[in-house]
Amino acid sequence: MTSYIKQTALGPVSSLVSKDKGDFSNRANCAGAQFVNNAKTLAQDVVVLGATAAGAKGIMKGGKFAKFMEKIDSTIMKGLKKVFDKKVPVNLDHKELVQTVDGKIVKAIVNRTYFKKLNPPKWFNRLRQVSASTRCIGLLGMLALPLLGYISGKHIYKSGQIDQKYTDKAKVRQHQSEVL
Repeated sequence: MTSYIKQTALGPVSSLVSKDKGDFSNRANCAGAQFVNNAKTLAQDVVVLGATAAGAKGIMKGGKFAKFMEKIDSTIMKGLKKVFDKKVPVNLDHKELVQTVDGKIVKAIVNRTYFKKLNPPKWFNRLRQVSASTRCIGLLGMLALPLLGYISGKHIYKSGQIDQKYTDKAKVRQHQSEVL
């Protein structure tokens, strides 16, 4: 995340003072392209964060969206409960039982089995104690994080492309001036 913040803050400035971008007009064009990239990224971040905040406010107010999110939450919690609230068969020991049937000795193995309830993880118990609306808001946040990561990755990639484009232009101009 720090490289994303550094690129956003210092991208245009570093383009203006960079010596590998050639003359000032090329550096200014590069800084302008970086600024446009930063503005687009900021707008996308604002949309995602705004939608998340609006969703959280909608959940807190109640209504159709809150009911929809609570249905999703109850489905997730039921699924987690099925996973973690299981009873598992446990064999205590194997005993050999020797009996006589009609004068013949018959051996039988007896398994004493009982069911033991698994202890759910601590985070699941804590999650149960939290209200459904808070869990829904957390779910919205969990959905927003990958989107923000995608946006920041796309921004960094585009910044690298812009830098390379103007560095290549400067090299081409330098080679042209050397040849002529």
